[in-house]
Amino acid sequence: MKKIANATQTQTQRKPRQCPPLLTPDIPWLLFRHGNTLKDQTFCCFNNQSFRKSIPELRNKHICGCWYGWLILLDADDFFFLFDLVTFETIPLPQRNTHPNHKVTHCVLSSPPTDSSSKILLLIPSSTTILFCCPGDKYWTEKHYEKELEILLGCEDVRISDAGVCSGKIYACTDTSDMLLIEFGESNQLALRLLGIKFLPQKTGNHMRFEGFFVESCGELYGVRTAFRGETCDEIQDIEVMRLDSSRMLWEEVKSLKAKAFFLGYDCSTSCPAKPEAGILEGSIYFTIRKDPSLYCFNLADQSISASLPCCDLLTPWASPIWVLPNIRVIDRQVEKKDTVDAKAVEKTRGKRVQEKEVTTGACGASGRREEAEESLLLQLPPEILELVFKNLNAIDYIHFRSTCKNLRSAATPLKWRTRLMGSDMQTSTPWFAYFKIDGTTLNVIDPLHNDRYVLQTSANFWDKQVRYCKDGFLIMSKHIQDGIYALNPFTQAIYTIHKLEIDYFWYTCAVGFSCWSPDEDFVFVIISKIGFHEIEVSYLRDGEAPGMENRIYFPRLSCENENIVFYSLQTGKFHSFGCEDLKGFYGTKELINGGWICPNWSNIE
Repeated sequence: MKKIANATQTQTQRKPRQCPPLLTPDIPWLLFRHGNTLKDQTFCCFNNQSFRKSIPELRNKHICGCWYGWLILLDADDFFFLFDLVTFETIPLPQRNTHPNHKVTHCVLSSPPTDSSSKILLLIPSSTTILFCCPGDKYWTEKHYEKELEILLGCEDVRISDAGVCSGKIYACTDTSDMLLIEFGESNQLALRLLGIKFLPQKTGNHMRFEGFFVESCGELYGVRTAFRGETCDEIQDIEVMRLDSSRMLWEEVKSLKAKAFFLGYDCSTSCPAKPEAGILEGSIYFTIRKDPSLYCFNLADQSISASLPCCDLLTPWASPIWVLPNIRVIDRQVEKKDTVDAKAVEKTRGKRVQEKEVTTGACGASGRREEAEESLLLQLPPEILELVFKNLNAIDYIHFRSTCKNLRSAATPLKWRTRLMGSDMQTSTPWFAYFKIDGTTLNVIDPLHNDRYVLQTSANFWDKQVRYCKDGFLIMSKHIQDGIYALNPFTQAIYTIHKLEIDYFWYTCAVGFSCWSPDEDFVFVIISKIGFHEIEVSYLRDGEAPGMENRIYFPRLSCENENIVFYSLQTGKFHSFGCEDLKGFYGTKELINGGWICPNWSNIE
C-alpha cells in the first residue's frame, strides 16, 4: 500500500501560497483547479474576492468531493485519500485495484472519518459496482449489485447513478429514478433496501435535459432537479425543490427555503444558513454548469437566475469547480480565543452605534416634515384646477399622479379599471413585463417606461405553471399535458383553458405562439417537431412608440443592484438599467424565467 505521510506542518510553518485563505465556518467556497497539470488552485468567496494558491496536497489531484470538511482526493496512481484543508491532516485510503478503466462517478463519505462507523463509497455505474472501505482499511470491498437490483425492481440493466447522505444514512438513486437505502450489517456487509418511491419524476425528451441533486439541510433530505433547454440543452428552464417526508416516504414540493441557501455540485452538494452580509442570499440555490466558469444563483421566490464571474483571471486549462465547506468544529475551536478578545471591543462600539442611530432618526423625522409641507402646497390649488388636471390625464398617468401622496389619493376618486383603461388610454401604453413569484398567485408587473412596479393578485393559483407566450394582454401557460394550456388576462382576471392536447412532448416545448387570441376552443395547432439544421424562434417585437424607448432592446432581466429592467442601447452600444449608466453584459443581472412581455388589456373578450 502506498504511504502518504500525515502533514505535520502547521499553517504558520508553510509559505503563504501553500496555505488556503482564512476559511470561515458555515460558508462554502468555490474551488477551481487550473494551470499545467492542474497544480494551482483558486478559492472564490461570495464577497467577490479570490485567492490563488498552490497547496502541495492538491497538486495534480482529482477532487472527488467534500464531505464534513474533508476532501476526497484521487491521484494518478488510483490512490485515494482524505485531506482536511484546515488542519492539513491526511488519511490514506487503499489503492483501487479493480475496474481501473471504469470511471468513478460519485464518492460518498457517510460520516466524519473520526466516527467508528464512517464509510467511504465509490460508485462505478459502468460495471454495476460499489467499492467501499473504512478509514484505515488496506483494501476496498467490492459489491456487485446487478442481480440484487434485478430482483428488487423486476427489470434488467439498472444502475445506481447518484448517492447522498442525510443524518448518517446513505440514499441512492438509480437511472430509473428508484430510490434506495444503502445499509451495512454487523459483519460489514452492504445491502440495498428499496424505498418504494421515485427520486423525482423521470422525464425524457429531445428538447430537455434534467439533472438531479441530493442536498442535506438541518437533518432533512432535499432533492433538487434542474431542467435545461436549448439546442445544446445548456439553458436553464426550471428548477424544482422537493423535501423528503421520511415518516410517510413521500416527496413534498418546497416553495420556500426560508433562511437557507443550497449549493449544487456534480461531485457533492451542501447547504448553509443564509448570510446576506457575506453575500449568501436567503432562499437561493447556487450552482455551476460544466465547462462554464460562471456562478449561477436561482432565487426560488421570484423564479429568477443571476450570473456572476467569481474568478475573472482564471488560468487555462481549468477543471470544473467544487464546493468546499470547511470543518466547522475545528474552526470554532480556532476562533474561540479571538472571540473572547474581541468581546470588549464590541462593547466599546455599542454606545457609539446608539448615538448614531439617534442622529439618523432625527434626520428622517425632518425629511418627513418636508414631504408633508410639499404635499400641502400641492393641495392648495383650487379644486377646479385639480379636477381639470385629473380629466386631462390618461389612465396610466392618472394612476401615477394619484399615487404621489396620501392626500391626493383621497382627493382623486379611484379609477374604474375596466371602463377607463380602454381605447385611447391603452393605445399609447408600452409593453409591461409580468412575472410570477413562487406562490403562483402574485404577479409582479414592471412598466419599463416609468420604471414603476405593480402587484396583481390572480383569482387562481398558477404556482406549477410555466409562462410560454404573451400576446393581446394574455399570459399563455402550461405545465403538463394532462392540465392543458391556460390563458390568463391578469388585468381582467379572465381565464380560459384549452384542454389536454394529444402531444406527447408538449411539456418540453420551449415556446408557444399564436396569431390572435380567442376564447373559442376551435384552435388549429401547427406542431413543428423536426426542422433539420434550421432554427425557429418565437419572439415579441413592438415599435418604440413612447419617447425615450426608441433604439433600445429590453430583456427579461433585472439589475441585481437596483432591481430595474435591463436594456441594450443602440446609441451607446452598452447595457444599461434605470439608475445605472453601464452594465458589464449580463453579469450582475438576474433573468426572470417565468414571465413575459405583455400589453395591458382591460377589455374582456366577448
